[in-house]
Amino acid sequence: MSVMNMDLGNRIMIIGSCGADKTTLSKQLGKLLALPIIHLDKEYWKPNWVKSSKEEWEAKQNKFVVKLHIIQQFM
Repeated sequence: MSVMNMDLGNRIMIIGSCGADKTTLSKQLGKLLALPIIHLDKEYWKPNWVKSSKEEWEAKQNKFVVKLHIIQQFM
């Protein structure tokens, strides 16, 4: 099933530029709401800033969206 066709459930997405305290906010919300945090940049990039392949990235995204309640942080 494609990520785009799934019911995304309840999500909190935090988007902002570098230095905007996304990580701090994510950690505070995660503790307050008892939700896991997914740092998408950490999931996408391999060591030495190598990109994930399209197939790898889609597989990871599908793994994330099956969870009903998460916090996603975008850089």
